[in-house]
Amino acid sequence: MTPLYALALAASALLLAIAHRMEAGAIRQRVTGANGLTLLAAFITSATATLPLAAIAWWVQGALAAAATLLFSALWHLAAWRLSLRHLQALIARSTGDSTKATP
Repeated sequence: MTPLYALALAASALLLAIAHRMEAGAIRQRVTGANGLTLLAAFITSATATLPLAAIAWWVQGALAAAATLLFSALWHLAAWRLSLRHLQALIARSTGDSTKATP
């Protein structure tokens, strides 16, 4: 199961990194439609992809492994979301010169 977990985490990280770079590039280029929808869709897709992984963990290792998988996934996505948004907000503040748009 460990290689499957590692593959799922790597795929999630890759998807989220690509979406983050797309949003950051749109902010740097001052694209009018840079509203974070791409990043939101990537996070939803990544989090939803955890459900089949948890089902496989339940089937192979039991309910405790499935619950641990879902808990780890929730913590991973929450941390990645906060880190990504903090970086994007700082980028917006730097590009507009408005310090009120930066997160504390």
